[in-house]
This record gives sequence, C-alpha cells and structure tokens, in this order.
Amino acid sequence: MNLKFGNFWLLGILGVWDLGRSQTPNPKSQTPNPKSQTPNPKPQTPNPKSQIPNPKPQTPNPKPQTPNPKSQTPNPKPQTPNPKSQIPNPKPQTPNPKPQTPNPKPQTPNPKSQTPNPKPQTPNPKPQTPNPKSQIPNPKSQTQTPNPKPQTPNPKPQIPNPNPKPQIPNPKPQTPNPKPQTPNPKPQIPNPKPQTPNPKSQIPNPKSQTPNPKSQTPNPKSQIPNPKPQTPNSKPQIPFQPRGHPGVLFRNWAGTHGCCPELFFQPGSLQEIRQILALARQRGKRVKVVGGGHSPSDIACSDGFMIHMGKMNRVLQVDEEKLQVTVEGGILLSELHRELDKHGMALGNLGAVSEVTAAGVIGTGTHNTGIQHGILPTQVVALSLLLASGRVLRCSADGSGSISGGSGSVSVSGGADDADDADDDEDDDDDDVGVSEAEGRALFGAARLHLGALGVVLSVTFQCVPKFRLREVAFPSTLTQVLDQLEEHLQNSQFFRFLWFPHTENVRIIYQDPTAQAPRSSSSWFWDYAVGYHLLQFLLWLSTFFPRLVVWINRIYFRLLFSSRTENVDQSHRIFNYECRFRQHVQDWAIPIGKTREALLELKAELDRNPGIGAHFPVEIRFCRRDEIPLSPCFRRDSCYINVLMYRPYGKEAPRGRYWGIYEGIMRRHGGRPHWAKAHSCTRKDFLEMFPEFPKFCALREKLDPAGIFLNSYLEKVFF
Repeated sequence: MNLKFGNFWLLGILGVWDLGRSQTPNPKSQTPNPKSQTPNPKPQTPNPKSQIPNPKPQTPNPKPQTPNPKSQTPNPKPQTPNPKSQIPNPKPQTPNPKPQTPNPKPQTPNPKSQTPNPKPQTPNPKPQTPNPKSQIPNPKSQTQTPNPKPQTPNPKPQIPNPNPKPQIPNPKPQTPNPKPQTPNPKPQIPNPKPQTPNPKSQIPNPKSQTPNPKSQTPNPKSQIPNPKPQTPNSKPQIPFQPRGHPGVLFRNWAGTHGCCPELFFQPGSLQEIRQILALARQRGKRVKVVGGGHSPSDIACSDGFMIHMGKMNRVLQVDEEKLQVTVEGGILLSELHRELDKHGMALGNLGAVSEVTAAGVIGTGTHNTGIQHGILPTQVVALSLLLASGRVLRCSADGSGSISGGSGSVSVSGGADDADDADDDEDDDDDDVGVSEAEGRALFGAARLHLGALGVVLSVTFQCVPKFRLREVAFPSTLTQVLDQLEEHLQNSQFFRFLWFPHTENVRIIYQDPTAQAPRSSSSWFWDYAVGYHLLQFLLWLSTFFPRLVVWINRIYFRLLFSSRTENVDQSHRIFNYECRFRQHVQDWAIPIGKTREALLELKAELDRNPGIGAHFPVEIRFCRRDEIPLSPCFRRDSCYINVLMYRPYGKEAPRGRYWGIYEGIMRRHGGRPHWAKAHSCTRKDFLEMFPEFPKFCALREKLDPAGIFLNSYLEKVFF
C-alpha cells in the first residue's frame, strides 16, 4: 500500500508538474501538441475532431495519450473561457521551446488542462480566416453572457475537464490552480481586447448585439459620404455651378481675331444661362455671347466667360396669318430659311452670309442693299433679353414691354432700378412688371441693335413676307456712268448694288428683283473656282511681295469674270447670299446717300496716286433706308455703305495700313458711321459725334448692366 500510495503520490506530483508545464508551453506549442508544427494552424480543425472522445477517456487520463484526442469534447464548450485564459499563456512563452520535447509525453495533461487547446486560439485572431470557421460558436460565446459563465469554470474545468479521477490530483494541484486563477483574471482584462478583433470577424458577430453598435459606427461612416454627395446635389440647386469648358480657343471666321476664354459654355436653356450669369457675378467675371463668329472685328472676344448659343436654336412659333416667326436667339439664318420654306414664308432682306445667328445679325446691325429696305434689325417686331440680374426683358415695336423674374422693374426714365438684385433669378411670369409705352419703345429701339452690351438675346420675332424668288442680272459699266445715273439705278431695281474694281474705272452693276421665273444659273466651276478662287489666291499671294501686281490682277479679272452679262434665278435667300471664299479684313462705313459720288471719287483719286497700296477688288457699294434705331449707321438718314476689304491668301497678311488710313479719313470727312461688326478705330468721343442717341444708349446700358458683366475690350473702347 505504501508503495502504491507512494506511486500514486508520485504520479500526482508528476501530473501537477506536467500540468503546470503544459499550460505554459501549449500556446507556443500549439503546433507541437499535435507533434507537428505545421498542423497547428490546421489543427484547429483536427482539435475539434479529437475533442469528441474526451468524455470517454476521462478515466484513462493518466494514460492519456489515447484519451487526449477523445477527451477534447468539452473543448468547444470551454472555447469561450479559453480566450480568457489565453493571456497567461503569453507569459510562459519562454518555456515553450523547452517543453516542446516533453509535450508529446504530457499530452495526457493537455486534454486534462484543456485550457491549452483553446489557448491556440490566440493565434486564431491572427489567422482570422480559420478563426471564423471555428468561431461559429465563439462569436456567440466570446462576446455574449456565456463568457462570464465560463470564467468560473475556467479554473475548475482545468481540473474537472478530466472530471472524475483527476479530481484527486486536483486538490494537490490546487496550489497551481490559484496560479492559473491569477492569470485568469488577467485574461479577463484582455478579453475586451479580443473583442476588438471580434468586430474584425464580425461577419457572425452581427448576430451578437455588441458588434451591432460597432457596425452602427460604420453606418455613420457610410453616412458621412452621404452629406458629401448632398453638397454636390445642392450645388446644382444653387446657380453657381454650370458646366464650362476651359482652354477653348475661339477664332472668328476670317481668322483675324481670337481669344481663349476662361470658361466656354454651351447652354441649352434659360435656367442654364441664368446659372452662368450667377457664377459670373459670384466670381466677378465678364460674359460674352457669340453666334456664328462671322464678325471680322474683335467684338465677340473675351478672356472671361464665353456663351455659345448654338443649342438654343429652336423655332418657337410661326404665325402664318401675321407672317411672323419667333425663334431662339441662337438659331442660324440658314436653319431658319428651311423652316420658313415649309410655311411659305421668307425674310424680306438678308445679308451676304446666312451662317450667322438671329441674335448676332441684329446685334451688330447687319444689312444688305435696297433703298426701300432697312438694315436687318428693322425686320424685328419683338424680342426678349436676359439681363445681367437674371431677369427677362420683353419688348416689342408697339411699345409694350415688361420685366419678369424679379420683384422690381427697370425704368429707363430714372425710375426705380433693381436690375442689380442678383437674388431674383427664378423665372416667374406672375410677377411681370410693366413699363410705360415710352420706356418700352426706348428699350425696344436699343435692344434691336444691342452690341451684346444689354443682355443675352433669348428670342426674336421677325416680320416675314411670302416666299419669293429673285432674278439677278449683272452687267458691266464704269464708275463715272453709275455715279451719273445713281438715282435711276436706285429706282430701276429693288435691290441695287454695284462693285467697283480699285485702280480702274471698271464697275459691275447688279440688279435683284422678285420674279416668277423658273430657277436657272450661269455658274461654272472652272471660272468660279479654278480661275476665280485657286488661281486668284495664288496671284494675290504673290502680290503680298509685289503690291503693284494688284493693279494688273484687278484689271485682268474684271475682263475674265465680270465683263459679260449674267442672269440667275433662285429662291430669295440663295440670291441674297453669296459664297465668301477668302478670309479677309473688312471695313464698312455708312455715309449719307448724297455723299456717295463725292466720297467714291475722292477714294479713287487717292488710290490712283498710290498704286503701291494694292487695294483688292471689289469695293462694294450698297444702299439702305433710314431708321430710328439709336446705334444704327442709318439712324434718321438714307445711307450708302462703302465696303472695302483686303484678302488673306493662304493666311498671309497683305499690307493694308495705308489703305485703311486713307479710307477711314474719307469716311469721317463725309459723316460716315462704321459697321459695328467690322474693323474701325473709333472711340467713345467719335461715337458721341456720330450717333445723336449715343448718350441715351450708354445710360440705358448702365441701368441694365451696372456691373458691366457684358463688356469686353472692344466695348470698353466704345463706352469709355
């Protein structure tokens, strides 16, 4: 008995000793416990397999090698306490290398101290991939109430896991038990630490209520971007973020002027234009509206914001009874012709080019010829403008007018002016403010030839005529003859003009009159293009090196192309228009019609005395009826337009300084007024002398655009 008791005592001591040793090495020996270090990351799966037989071998625990894998059944249950006891293991991490060898022997206590098996769960948070597999029960037990429950059994199950028989050594190893008990409260502190990795593996944790608030925290994180998109959503609501394109290079059709605006816009609606104007007010930028870009001057250039109206090109209304058409300001006349043809209507007069916008042709005072016809703005019967304040001005020829989109009105007679109120940007037709008939007429007269200085033209209503054909007859003459018979020619044709070839006496007279004849044409590709364009451009290019060659070019080409009689019949807009084949510099001044003979003879004499100037053909002479438009070159007088040009063959500049100086001097001496879209050197001082209503227009412009949003360098020279 003594021997048996001594053996039993010895076995108990050894068991306790092994138990103490195995508890420490197990975390590091997680890999060696299965005897191979590789399976340790894998053994998490085999441990549960070997944990099934634990209840059976509780008796053979002293012979534990077989029961160890079997006795690990309670392991899934204590897995919850294991993470709590996992902290004391890192303390004895040092002895791990030593017990790696004895570990295979004391494998018996390992199942008894089934605490080490969950101890390998410390690496489990590191290999988070396997942990979620084994953590199916863990998330439930780690964070939930079962954790405190296993905290008490942790010291006990360490002994009672081999419940019946190891209880005998347990009282003796109770001394080591308090030792692990001390680490147990220590792991209780780190338990919140593993709780932090648990949210990392919170795929199952959302089942537990604790991770839910943690998951609620990411939800507000996702809510953070929500207010961010709310800010861009609100930005379009505020009219300060229209879409503009930087770096756009604008050049006019002739290639004589260009600019690079800060932002280039192509709005498609009234609201978009309002947003652009609001952005310009906010940033202190200027705005310039462009159409077809055919103006040879820099009137359309700007380094601020540029608005191209090409997307606002609809036909808004056609009144066949009144023969009127209302269109958006960005429509090209070439597009308008097609629409009018469908309704049997046409514009009564046109300029030489139709690739220009409705707002542009009236804004610069485009004209054609015919003493019975005025400039194109005289065909306008109503229009609407978007002012710098965002309000819409509507006016018409009968004197009616209104300003909508705000709470105040703009008075042209010194009344209340709220045009600078940038807050009334909504288009509300219910708050229209009427203006007096005198104010309406003043607004309408100024808006018909607006220079782009009053606002953005939204719509234009033209007075049309029934569709008609024109018969064009052209024949040669001389300058002396045509001037002697000028009155007769003006009466003989409704649309009369003539072309003079500088440095010669040669003239080509052109009659255009309505007809019912069938269309016919005398054009020829060889003469019109091969000779009249390609060969001529080459000869003009040579003349840039030899200016006196121009005299011979003018004489030869008159004989080749313009010395015979020709006839053409076609729809009115096809006869009014003609193809401008050359890029060119142009000046075009209007003088009183009674000064025509004197001015042309003076110009001819100057060029004859200076053949080296090399003035290109032709000089075009047209006639227009007087009107009451304040800035019209024909204001209150029948006028003769004398148009001079210099081509740019292959883009090369021909000398024109002397020619321009001579021409402008003659025009000024005979009371001339320049065409607003073409080259001139006039300033505000000159305009005050030329246009009697110029001061009134300036005052109106300052009322409608007090901040000068629609100004540019060209208009600054005009108004300041």
